[in-house]
Amino acid sequence: MTNRQWLITDTVLLGLAVATLGCGTDPDGNDGNDGTVGETGDEGEPSFQLESASLDASGQVVVLRFSAPVGPVDEVDPSAFRISYAIVAQLCDEQECIAETSYWDPNFFVTDYIGYPNNGYSRFEVDQISAGAQATEITLHFELPLDPMLCEHAAPVENYYDVLFVHYAPGEIPLTSSDGESLAAIGPQWVEHESPEPAMHLDGKFPNLDPKIPIPCSL
Repeated sequence: MTNRQWLITDTVLLGLAVATLGCGTDPDGNDGNDGTVGETGDEGEPSFQLESASLDASGQVVVLRFSAPVGPVDEVDPSAFRISYAIVAQLCDEQECIAETSYWDPNFFVTDYIGYPNNGYSRFEVDQISAGAQATEITLHFELPLDPMLCEHAAPVENYYDVLFVHYAPGEIPLTSSDGESLAAIGPQWVEHESPEPAMHLDGKFPNLDPKIPIPCSL
């Protein structure tokens, strides 16, 4: 393939998929799963799944809601969960387009790519997991709050496209339901990725991010 280049625009930085040379993208696309499954329900789907996520007004707490009551969380490693700011872009030439998904630590993205001062924020990392207000909830507490400039930057597309997502990779002690069913991995590559620059790039649209659970950026 020749004359191929990344088509990067501000809409990409807002999480939009770019379509060029007749190649379209589906921001809700999913290229597969990682092969890790929990117990399944009547229709073959895991019966213990993440269903929704929300950010509180402090920017330092995310509440996760599940399809069933959650078991004890005291020994679950907080680093089993990680939040991404996701960008889907297209690499195109005259014959075809190839999708690539990039995951970024949200606060790092603000500092290094949006260019806003981050007031000392560095990484948006979970430092504590606790039981939620409801039996089907857990609370993720972050060492530092989400930089509100990320939500300001994303506001023009927040009603149309999601920009923040939940990832999970089971550790030695996985998160389970109260019945003992383990939560299956959700986009685990991002959790397992270690680099001085907290960002990674994967072929495809949201590979292995199933279910794809967004967090409304509401600061």
